[in-house]
Amino acid sequence: MSAHYQPSLFLASAPRRPYCADDLGSGLSIRGQQEAVQRRYIQHNPPSHLAFLVFDFDRAGALVAAEEAGLPEPNWVAENRDSRRG
Repeated sequence: MSAHYQPSLFLASAPRRPYCADDLGSGLSIRGQQEAVQRRYIQHNPPSHLAFLVFDFDRAGALVAAEEAGLPEPNWVAENRDSRRG
């Protein structure tokens, strides 16, 4: 499984002004893509269609979790640089 960052793939299909937040308890805000991608939580799919299926493995080794589970290789994986959780 290859591990590389493809932000253009995500941004091409993401909402132009997604809901986003750093703290869900404080509520969501609508921001432009460039600002929203800096937030901890971001809306993945526009309201009108489904572009991404999102799975939260919430464990170390997220880059290989799909392969270990016998699933097809994902198009995109997000992993915390510090904890290696995804």
